[in-house]
Amino acid sequence: MSYEINVLVINQQNPVYIPCSSDLLIQNEIDDTGVNRYNVIWPFFSNTPGILYSLVTKINEDYYSALKICDSEFDTTLGNDSFPWISRDTKENLTPFIIREKYFEDFKNVLTNLLKSSPQNRILFQTRYQGAISKSF
Repeated sequence: MSYEINVLVINQQNPVYIPCSSDLLIQNEIDDTGVNRYNVIWPFFSNTPGILYSLVTKINEDYYSALKICDSEFDTTLGNDSFPWISRDTKENLTPFIIREKYFEDFKNVLTNLLKSSPQNRILFQTRYQGAISKSF
């Protein structure tokens, strides 16, 4: 399984660097070539001006992921009464997003500081996961 936690700081011109007490890393699209916007998949998110950050840990020399930071309850989905504007089909694919306890305080600190660094006090927050990965870690 591969996870991503992305934060777009709207209208930010220069990246900020936030220290963490855990092995959580904050990569940004200016300094880190692995941080991508996926223009075709998420055009609104991708075309909004600002700087994109990805919260990750180092898995090995060549691979960074949010795999260790977060998880989901795949057997739990949104109830039919939740968020009436979301279609039933979409709700069946949404699962709870969980930040592991080890990273929770750093996660809150990073989001707070990224929000404060935004010229308009606005961020876009995006998480995603995708199928199994072939390497074991």
